[in-house]
Amino acid sequence: MKPCRSKLSFILIALVGFTFLNFFLATSEQAPVHTSNHSSNSTSKAIPRQQIQHFTDLLTDFNENDHVSKSSNAVVEETNVVENVPQSIVETKEADPSAWLIDNPNIITWNKISDDVMPDYFDMSRDLLPQFEQHLEETKMIMEARLQRVKEQCVTKSQYLKRAQDFLFVFPGSGMAWCPTFKAGSTNWKQFFCKQYEPEIYYKYQRLGPPRGPYCPLGDLFKYHYAPKSKPELAPAAAAAFKFLTVRHPYQRLISVYTNKFKNCESDMFTDTAMLSIFQIYRAVKLPTSQKAEFLEAARLECHKPVSERIIDPENPYMNPMGATFQEMIQYVVGNFHSRKFPDFHWVPITRGCDMCITEYNLIEKFETMERDHHFLLTTLGQISKYPDIAGAHSNQSGAGMTIEKMIKYFSQLNERLLWDLQAIYKDDMALFGYNPVFRVKKNPYNNEM
Repeated sequence: MKPCRSKLSFILIALVGFTFLNFFLATSEQAPVHTSNHSSNSTSKAIPRQQIQHFTDLLTDFNENDHVSKSSNAVVEETNVVENVPQSIVETKEADPSAWLIDNPNIITWNKISDDVMPDYFDMSRDLLPQFEQHLEETKMIMEARLQRVKEQCVTKSQYLKRAQDFLFVFPGSGMAWCPTFKAGSTNWKQFFCKQYEPEIYYKYQRLGPPRGPYCPLGDLFKYHYAPKSKPELAPAAAAAFKFLTVRHPYQRLISVYTNKFKNCESDMFTDTAMLSIFQIYRAVKLPTSQKAEFLEAARLECHKPVSERIIDPENPYMNPMGATFQEMIQYVVGNFHSRKFPDFHWVPITRGCDMCITEYNLIEKFETMERDHHFLLTTLGQISKYPDIAGAHSNQSGAGMTIEKMIKYFSQLNERLLWDLQAIYKDDMALFGYNPVFRVKKNPYNNEM
């Protein structure tokens, strides 16, 4: 009987230990996230511990050399000095709410997003097209360097690249295949291809006038989306096409989507979906359920109205402010990635929407040098005379004045945890396309919770 009794005792002890372990894990499953003295009063939902670990894992191969501009003097050692902050910011930082970001010893700040900008040999005050023609050889070398960088970075990269999808659009007869990147000049190319291949749709929207026209939704071009299994007829054109895309610094894309879609309910696009979710999840409101629903509906209706026609109820917390704050939008974006669902095209990393490591692209345009790059692409294809309306003629006003100062203004509204998550999400975009991280969080701010 003694052996049986000892076995029974062992089983009971194991069961008690297992129950205690489950209780401990259940009570510690979630850790608070995204709270800071330097952020707005909105409340963040807790993120499960395993998802925090997921974002930490994404940074294990974060190589500083992938991101630091060769001519940048940014300090990467452990130091209490943050280098290369624009002097105009340094002089006013004491009275500036962004001072916490600039002075933070755990954050390195860059003074430019990339070395790959419009070269000094271009005189921006004169007609650029003759200058582009004059410097085609130099531009060719820059384009080759971009492709070489991608090839080198693709040798060993994170799990995001392994899950990349390729939203390649093939346009037979043009010799071109394009992977669209939202908030990186994609409207220019949508208009271009729509006008050439779907003129009825293009001119239908043009007749509507602003703000809807001229406009061509990407969905109206989806017949040209190349899916090897469902559209094998596009395979020959896809194989022979000159493949290109336009890239942009991910943080500038985020600011652009905020000012264009979320700020002050500027766009109807996300009002009934993301905006309502943001209000419900991230805007802390202590109200009865029925009143909360009433206020949400009132805010939704006002969001759909032109700014001049809105009636703001000062008692409605969803109208004050009207539209999401930048911090609320970033919380929503990060939550989108934490959910493991494919992100919205407006903020999906380019390296997840365009398969840079499988598809052999022929040219990478940059938003920062878009006019020159448009010209070079069409010249390379011998089609610049056929499409003069896009070569050097387009600019995106949402990118105008996108300085480091402006980026600091927006990103100082966040906290270290949000900055850490963003650099994990977009680190491959920065590495493959040669962008500086701008705000580099050196130490994991979640460490004290794990």
